[in-house]
Amino acid sequence: MHDAVVAEQLARALAGEPTGVDEADRLARLLREAVLPARFVVTPDETERALARLPRTRARRLRPLGVIAAAGVAIAIAAALVVALPESRTPGVDVEAQALAAIRNTGSIVEIVTRVQRPGSSGRVIRTQWSGSDGRTRVRERLNGTVIEDILREPGGRVVSYQASSRRVVVAPSCLSLAGVCSELIDPISFYCERLATGHVSRLTRIRFGGRPAFRFILPAQSLGAGTTRIEQVVILDAASYLPRRIVWRESRSGRSNVDAVFDVTSIVPLAEDPQQAFIVPAPPGTPVVQVNDSGGDLGRPAVARLTLAKARAEFPDAMWVGRRYHGLRLTRVDAVRWRSGAALRLDYGPLTVWNFNRIIPPPLLDSRTLPAKTFPSNGGVTARFYVAGRHLVVERDLPRNSVAVIAPELSKLQMFDVTSAVRRLNDR
Repeated sequence: MHDAVVAEQLARALAGEPTGVDEADRLARLLREAVLPARFVVTPDETERALARLPRTRARRLRPLGVIAAAGVAIAIAAALVVALPESRTPGVDVEAQALAAIRNTGSIVEIVTRVQRPGSSGRVIRTQWSGSDGRTRVRERLNGTVIEDILREPGGRVVSYQASSRRVVVAPSCLSLAGVCSELIDPISFYCERLATGHVSRLTRIRFGGRPAFRFILPAQSLGAGTTRIEQVVILDAASYLPRRIVWRESRSGRSNVDAVFDVTSIVPLAEDPQQAFIVPAPPGTPVVQVNDSGGDLGRPAVARLTLAKARAEFPDAMWVGRRYHGLRLTRVDAVRWRSGAALRLDYGPLTVWNFNRIIPPPLLDSRTLPAKTFPSNGGVTARFYVAGRHLVVERDLPRNSVAVIAPELSKLQMFDVTSAVRRLNDR
């Protein structure tokens, strides 16, 4: 087949159209996979220069940039990443749909690195976010290379925040308990993706950005949350991968708009299904761990009350246990450990202790939030995390409505894992 024909068919395949030419379809698939873990290098002042020279148009559908015919197929493959075909030889493409598909295809666990610029600040802030399919999110911000904040939001909303300024780790029932933490946890990519899914892109324009073909468009204003201002997003999209390269938040208020933040997206990388270190908050050795209540105040000492099984079932309807007996170990005591902001349930089986908790972490498990944990998946879909709390090994499992943890100094890891696999609802007698 003539090289020019191969190049044209390859351009069609890159746009997502079936060509009937196996060679072109295979090459297009290879190229799309090659650019999926996208990394960009953009200087901080390029937004202002790029936005200043852009024409304002309202076209929503554009013809994509393709490839130039070269002397051979190998050259065409390389050229497809950087060189454009004439517009007349490329098919139409829905940029919105391609952008949405690209961001959704990055995987269930994603690492996103952005460089953040805020008006009035000369500091260089690098923001790294890890997002998991179970709702777990971690955000780390570095200012001029130094960690200033590291925040983990666990399933259910509980947050663990390392605050470098106060040199402590704070554990709170939710981000609302700590000033500014909710806004720090907002994922600029998910925020962009949510509005992109509505299909209301405007002023779509083809540009070159950082020496690469790109698209620029505007997404309509959207609130960051209750009581916040509305944000309009100006997006610069890579024309090859359809992943965002720059997102500008423009704050709209009383008919006027000001730049609130500029996010240079330097990396969007899918991670392995079980990233060991992605969802822990490391802190220097000896860093104190403090747990606070809903209002951000000191949690205080808990009140411990012994319960009957009937009362435990009524007060903790989502609690888990392993029955009145487990492999010869008899349930000897049931306690409610209460704070003003929440409560935990402790079930003692002699050398085996089962904790149920949600908003408040039991003190014996608190310090473990800053330590590495090893996950342990099984064929039955159960996943547990192992870590050391004090001098004891702990296995913890997150459930839809609460977490269950097991401490058993005399058991092996496999035996402890068997305990978490065997738990059932306390109300299922």
